[in-house]
Amino acid sequence: MNKHKENENNCPYDATYHFKPNRGWMNDPNGLIYVDGYYHMFFQHDQIDHVFKGMSWGHAVTKDFIHWEELEVAIKPDELGVIYSGCTIIDRHNHSGLGKDSILAFYTSTLPRQQQSMAYSLDNGKTFTKYQDNPIISNHPLSNIPDDFRDPKVIWHENTKKWIMLIAAFNRVYFWTSRDLIHWKKEHEFYDEMNKDIGVFECPDLFELPIHGNNTNGNKWVLLLSSNMGGINGETCTRYYTGDLQIDALGYISFIRDDQSFRIMDFGKDNYASITWSNVLDRTVLIGWMNNWEYAFQLPTKKWKGMMTLPRELSIQSFSGDLKLVSKPVAEIEVFFENGEYVMSDLVFPITPYTNISLYGGDEMNVAKAHIRTLDMTI
Repeated sequence: MNKHKENENNCPYDATYHFKPNRGWMNDPNGLIYVDGYYHMFFQHDQIDHVFKGMSWGHAVTKDFIHWEELEVAIKPDELGVIYSGCTIIDRHNHSGLGKDSILAFYTSTLPRQQQSMAYSLDNGKTFTKYQDNPIISNHPLSNIPDDFRDPKVIWHENTKKWIMLIAAFNRVYFWTSRDLIHWKKEHEFYDEMNKDIGVFECPDLFELPIHGNNTNGNKWVLLLSSNMGGINGETCTRYYTGDLQIDALGYISFIRDDQSFRIMDFGKDNYASITWSNVLDRTVLIGWMNNWEYAFQLPTKKWKGMMTLPRELSIQSFSGDLKLVSKPVAEIEVFFENGEYVMSDLVFPITPYTNISLYGGDEMNVAKAHIRTLDMTI
């Protein structure tokens, strides 16, 4: 946070390199996608109010994850309700019939109940048109689907040549599949019977990563979930499971986790609704809402409420056979480290690197004024 811009915009808590909206409310990142040199980030947004009300998809783009340009609101409420969280993909082979290389946005509509809708863009994400037959997955009162039925994440599964849509459904994750991105059928439910008291799941994500570590090989799938209970230090948290996608004799897909445990991505309180960018081929990049529902409405800012975490790159590391999701800030933020100095706004701090330091009983290292880039500690 940077207090030196108070006179510029009448806000003493501006963000130096975390993204925030110019005005209004912001929460979950939505529809992250890389197109033609730009990382697009849509997000839950209300331009007028500072509370969670008339949700739309805000829109911002960046080339380096540091310098963001906020654009016009991309998807606005309609007769099906406000626009909740979701994802975007590129329809390279025109499976939907809406246009080759069109960008499809999947999101949750809220009326009369939470259900899944779609919009499409033919200009690389600049503007979107609502699909004429929304919702694409309806939620009738007699459908045996909970009202908490939201946050679709769509990925391509090469082995089955099908699209998979993950949907958070109260304390479960539904797996729906499609060949044409319009007609969907349910194939699987993920339920953590060992950890029932987690509240409501939100913002599921699923991605495959290679395993790093001594004497390891192969890949693992990571199921990423946000839950509004169960955090180590507060109400909300982002958890993950490692496992594999299993295909049965009928071609149905299910996620089989490695063991009965789950892990927490962050032990801090301010990383929620984290999802990854699509169409990034050489790495897996994630961003989250840097807030917590415990106090999200009470932030002391005036023009805006809510900001995003720094983007981070994900990997899986094997620690003596124990697989863990590892994250580090994206390399692009190295622009803030120039000539041995940490540059932030108009402030410059000299860097004194500490590497391979061993401390013993009674030893001290003063880090009271340190600006830490990477801290790896073994006790």
